[in-house]
Amino acid sequence: MSAAASRDATWPAGRAFTLRDGRSALVRSPVPGDALPLWEVNRAVTTAGVGVTRLPDELDKPEHKVIEDFKEWTEGVHSGRGGTMAVVLVEGVHAGSGVVRRHTPSRMRHWGHIGLGIAPAFQCVGLGRAVMQRLIDWAITGPGRGVTRLDLNVFADNAKAIALYQSLGFVIEGERRAAIRYEDGRHVNDLCMALMLPDSR
Repeated sequence: MSAAASRDATWPAGRAFTLRDGRSALVRSPVPGDALPLWEVNRAVTTAGVGVTRLPDELDKPEHKVIEDFKEWTEGVHSGRGGTMAVVLVEGVHAGSGVVRRHTPSRMRHWGHIGLGIAPAFQCVGLGRAVMQRLIDWAITGPGRGVTRLDLNVFADNAKAIALYQSLGFVIEGERRAAIRYEDGRHVNDLCMALMLPDSR
């Protein structure tokens, strides 16, 4: 077993917590059975259309392909490519996930890119913060030790997401002007936000 795999084996399986509305929630690492439920979360997020680049019809694929792709992707994230994934459930129902993709070149191994998606029905109750904190903790005290830069992209018109990231210490480093074009012709800038962490290798 590699050193990275050994650290992964000792990384806490999950953390239970209570939402603002009193419901119980759990944030944990992914398991194979998450594939289809998380695909439905992804579909719900995409259908809502806030902060996403794809349209719903761009997600169409058969269930067996969803399962195969999830298996290949999660195995890759946790092995050679490096990174982690956090899945969040509310009273047993899949509500969202987050991921860190660690860059592979030697001079960029300290850098991880974050993606986050919470189903619209479960937003604004603390799930996004819980997932983000899990990803940050992975980089500081978990198997991701040595990751000293976490970054993400967010649409400039997604005020709630920007406020969440800023509350966690992320700062806006730059923007790609008119990177997003909505179906009605409007253009929106894409912001790059980053959090710098201590080197805890």
